[in-house]
Amino acid sequence: MDAVVVRYRTEGKALPPRPIRLSVPGWSGSEHHKKENGSQPQPWHCPPFTEAATHGVELIYPYDTECHVVNDGGTVRFEWDTAREPGVRIPPDEITLDTSGRNYLFGTSTDLQAPPGYVLRTEPHPRALLDPAGTAPLALCGHVRSEWWAKKLFVVFRAPEPGRRHVFRKGEPYVQILFVPDQACELVKMTAEEESRRRETEEGIKLAKSLIARRVWHNPQGLEFNDHYKALQRAFDAGGVAGVEAAVREAAERFRAALPVGKTAREYLDLAAAHHRAGRHVEAKEALFQVRRMDPANAEAGNRMGRLALDMGLPDLALGALRQAVAMAPQCFQYRLDLGDALATAGRHEDAERVYRSALQLNPDSPLALSALGLTLARLGRADEGLEACRRAARMNGHLAAVHTRLGQVLESLGRADETRDEHRAAASIAATTPGAAPTTPP
Repeated sequence: MDAVVVRYRTEGKALPPRPIRLSVPGWSGSEHHKKENGSQPQPWHCPPFTEAATHGVELIYPYDTECHVVNDGGTVRFEWDTAREPGVRIPPDEITLDTSGRNYLFGTSTDLQAPPGYVLRTEPHPRALLDPAGTAPLALCGHVRSEWWAKKLFVVFRAPEPGRRHVFRKGEPYVQILFVPDQACELVKMTAEEESRRRETEEGIKLAKSLIARRVWHNPQGLEFNDHYKALQRAFDAGGVAGVEAAVREAAERFRAALPVGKTAREYLDLAAAHHRAGRHVEAKEALFQVRRMDPANAEAGNRMGRLALDMGLPDLALGALRQAVAMAPQCFQYRLDLGDALATAGRHEDAERVYRSALQLNPDSPLALSALGLTLARLGRADEGLEACRRAARMNGHLAAVHTRLGQVLESLGRADETRDEHRAAASIAATTPGAAPTTPP
């Protein structure tokens, strides 16, 4: 698509208009929150916002002297010592109130000529919509037929709320300017066939958006975010609307194959386990959600969701789900053991100790729970007590890799290198020769 050519001129200290770029870190979010599990959503994660925020151009405040627009209990005034501005005389009407007293005007000293058939449109700069302090100027919408209107542009802003202020600071953008076609919209109702195709595509997107996406991630609370919009944009660029419809149909078919209808809760739990083992986390999660829809009190689904969340790097969500499973089935030893392991993984060793002890009350002869308790005690600074627990676990069952690994870790904390190597070798040997052996690096 050809670029829209906009010609401009400036006077005084006015800076040339420039294309808008996302400010990261800055008004468009933090660079530390990537599109990955555990990140809170950021404005720059959202393609519709990103495309809208970077459309058109922005004007930049050019003066060294800050201008503050202050609303003192309903009276708007300006804190701006224009006499201090070096190298130029700022006109006295550069920033003024309008006749209503509810808005103010800023002369930009910039003239932008819209191309034939377009009008210039002012918009609030996207940073003003994201500013929690409310100090960014808030431009009002306006259309200027600047193809023939040859005057320098002034921008109208809404006055700050009582007790608040807007700040114009050198180098900061204060308005977004778009150039839009100067034509009216004609509204036409879709035909029955068009409605049907749109509805089918909409339903397919809602059903399978996680499988349409190339990337799926979750915030710490487990809410899913994904890039299915961007994936469908690529499909459109490659094949138009037909390409989008084909991509949605294909994803919907994969979803139905991964989560067939009409299964029992037990069958969906088995499906979830198979997907989890294969690394298909999205499909596993959907199967577990289906179980919870069928049986909200299903403790196994909660336990499975917690273990899945751990593998997805979502410890807060995992702990919540695992605690819920324990609350639903308080006599289940395995659910308590899984919760203890999750707490230990999160470094919450005092909580893990309490949970492991409660698990051992249900099953005193479990070497896995006893060795996990022993390692936790060592991490709490009670290595001798932890060593005794791990040795008792090994006497109970010396054919579990996890027990030897934990015993080795406790010995290592005591500086007993030879015994540490012996235990880790034993764990590795068991893991290599025993089908389904416990992992050699437990929490």
